[in-house]
Amino acid sequence: MWDQGELDEARSEFEAILAHRRDSLGDTHPDTLTARHELALVLRDQGELDRARSKLEAILAHRRDSLGDTHPDTLSTFQAIAGRNVLGSPSNWPWDRCFYSLSLWRLPPIRRSC
Repeated sequence: MWDQGELDEARSEFEAILAHRRDSLGDTHPDTLTARHELALVLRDQGELDRARSKLEAILAHRRDSLGDTHPDTLSTFQAIAGRNVLGSPSNWPWDRCFYSLSLWRLPPIRRSC
């Protein structure tokens, strides 16, 4: 639905998924955080930028505490916050954190044995 532009329907589905995960797993379980992350992205796409950013920042805090700064899920949430649609103009972007985030994704050099 989301990828087809049906944002209202996608939002309803993510809200239902989130409610179920909160009830069964708790608010800070990794699967619940993923549902919260996805719902925040739908909110962003619906133009609710302040609300999306607030939700993503809360998710980031939980992921940093439980998974650490370099976990892919933590970096994914940070990337969503650093994205243009949430922060607006590139002059508002936290460039130092963006470059740090990107540096964590670098792959080690390939070593060839002959």
